[in-house]
Amino acid sequence: MGVPAYMRIARDALKMYRPLVCEFCGEETQSGTDLSLCSNCESVVGTDRATLKVADPHLLESLESISAAVRDRDFASASSVYDALISERGRAQLVYAKGVMLIEQSNYETSQISYTRGGVMEENSAHRRKSLLLISDAKKHIAKALHAMEGAAAEGADDPRVWYSMLLCELKMGNLRGALRCAGQIAGSTDKMLADYSNMILLQGAGDFRGAMAAAELILGQKTPPVNALYYAAFGKLKAGKPNEALAMLDASRGLINNRRVEALAAEIRGRSSTLK
Repeated sequence: MGVPAYMRIARDALKMYRPLVCEFCGEETQSGTDLSLCSNCESVVGTDRATLKVADPHLLESLESISAAVRDRDFASASSVYDALISERGRAQLVYAKGVMLIEQSNYETSQISYTRGGVMEENSAHRRKSLLLISDAKKHIAKALHAMEGAAAEGADDPRVWYSMLLCELKMGNLRGALRCAGQIAGSTDKMLADYSNMILLQGAGDFRGAMAAAELILGQKTPPVNALYYAAFGKLKAGKPNEALAMLDASRGLINNRRVEALAAEIRGRSSTLK
């Protein structure tokens, strides 16, 4: 699939899709169907902001606080709100979402490391130590979430969304064997969107970037594809040695995909090639 086709898909989505809000991280994702995947934490989303405001205004207020704090890099405030929500609700997906936020915070700390300014070696060491501690904390949260989800699966839950949530955790933990088991359970369900998406992120997690890009193209060829497939397709273009095409696809996806993910990948692409502007 060429870049013009990706750009056409993105333009159509911007015109026709509507925003859904993630009930676990608070980010909005554009969707052409009643169910999609969060463009931040990748959890299943199916609620718009107006509906959630009526059904659970306290949850919406908390999620908006988390989302705003993360955008401002105020991770301490976001973490505090997460802890309160987890204590109140006890939902494993909230624990997972906090783990995802901690990974983002760790990446942010790493991004603050610089060797171009004088006298910053001690500061760099502090950022590196904090980043490692945050990754450790993130894995603890995700492992805790996975344990709770495994309990639900052991009790006979055959909902593919349970297995999908477990798949996300296994991939974040780097456990490909566990991820493969979860993806197999989802593949046997009737939820084609979730099965196709699970296959794509499994291939990505296994380092099969060509396969993940092919899976993304299959998803994007469907009538109302989840917009996250644009991100994975762009990543595949980068791995295929086509950074300019990847950047063009990322630019087309703005307004559809979580902007922090778009900017992070775009910055990585520009950093890899001095020929890019």
